[in-house]
Amino acid sequence: MTARGNRRRLAALSCAVALSAVTGCGDEGTASADGSDGDVPTSSTSASTSASPSPSTTPADPTPTVEPATGPQLDVEGIKVNAPKTWVQTYDTIVVDMAEDDDSGSVMLSAAGTGGDQLSLRQAEKYFWTRSRKPEGYEAQPTTVMGGLTAYHYVVRDRHGVTHAVGLWDAGYVVKVEVEMPERVAEEKTLAVLESVIASYESPRTEG
Repeated sequence: MTARGNRRRLAALSCAVALSAVTGCGDEGTASADGSDGDVPTSSTSASTSASPSPSTTPADPTPTVEPATGPQLDVEGIKVNAPKTWVQTYDTIVVDMAEDDDSGSVMLSAAGTGGDQLSLRQAEKYFWTRSRKPEGYEAQPTTVMGGLTAYHYVVRDRHGVTHAVGLWDAGYVVKVEVEMPERVAEEKTLAVLESVIASYESPRTEG
């Protein structure tokens, strides 16, 4: 998918996110208690699938040190990540920021306030989904760590390539970081980009 195509897709996403923020995703409050979806990774996430929202804010186990990305900083409401060096920021709104590279890759940061509601990991993962349905091509991955907290991780594959999505609820915001790469890019490179981006994660909580 071309950079122009990515921006068109992001514009549509921005509208969807803004709508979610306005409506408050009213049915999400009961989503975490419904285990029928089976959409939460199985690695170290049994607590996160309960109805209680607290697991999303539980400190995660330490992970091996990864060098944080040092490129353009994406900042949505004080939630921040850096894109890789040499990438260029191409989109900046109140709910979504994006940076791209010359290889048609992209990094997107989405953040929306939850009006004081604390979300579980399951709720955070489903927050940006249309009608709480898993994206087509969804593949659950083991949970990871972002900002010292347990974060969900899933992959979506289609004819254009692969998108890795990582997210959580933090400091009053539901957060999602997406790294999209075309099919021709090696999986190892995509994962390296993802890990460096989430290693640069900051929020009002981590800054305090």
